[in-house]
Amino acid sequence: MSQTKKPQTGRDERGRFTKDHKIGEATRFAKENAAACKYHEEYADQLIEFFNQPNTRTEYSETLNGKGEVVKRVPIIIPNEYPTFEAFAAKLGVTTETLRNWCDQSARFKYAYARAKELQKAKLITNTLGGIYNPLFAKFEAINNHGMSDKTATDNTVTFNIELSDEIDEESN
Repeated sequence: MSQTKKPQTGRDERGRFTKDHKIGEATRFAKENAAACKYHEEYADQLIEFFNQPNTRTEYSETLNGKGEVVKRVPIIIPNEYPTFEAFAAKLGVTTETLRNWCDQSARFKYAYARAKELQKAKLITNTLGGIYNPLFAKFEAINNHGMSDKTATDNTVTFNIELSDEIDEESN
């Protein structure tokens, strides 16, 4: 073996890229963030499908007579599970931060993400107006996740009209 020092190539003694080496950054990012590289184009379709479920489902409560025949059938409206980005991310085995990163990687996924947000908001409004969701939950969700706000109209303007004259009132002196 030679005693001469090898020129600096941006690699350590094992041949791996050193920390500050620019060429290895993309590879290092891919290895350290495997979820970020897990994106597939079909996730955009799955996202829309996940959020585009019906708002409610109908089940029936049946009353039977002594012979086991249905006498009365009462429909019960049950809300479907409220779709969240957390639940979708868990289904894929990633985090919500990864979903937001995928929006930067794919224009198609970015569109699907925005569309899913609209579907979620529409479901929130429809089910709240239908009396299915708790109004306090709906308000919290709308303010914190959909950019809505609770607006109150107040008029705090006070107007004073003061007239000054150059005349001196003789009676007040």
